[in-house]
Amino acid sequence: MKNKPTKYLCDKGCIIKVSPGITGGTQWMTCRVKPSGSLQRVKSKYLPLRSTREEAQRDLDAYALMNCLKILQEQEK
Repeated sequence: MKNKPTKYLCDKGCIIKVSPGITGGTQWMTCRVKPSGSLQRVKSKYLPLRSTREEAQRDLDAYALMNCLKILQEQEK
């Protein structure tokens, strides 16, 4: 059984997560969920587009550790 992808909260209270890119899942990106519900890609040299969700999640996990992002708990959604 695979682990559920981890979502994080940034210092401004936005959710940061991995999402399929505009190519319909052939590229995965890290994005910020805006209050309106729309997604905005987090552009960083540490968060490139990846070909699998797992690669993008590993990048996000490392980025979150470097930037002290808080893990989003299920009840916080």
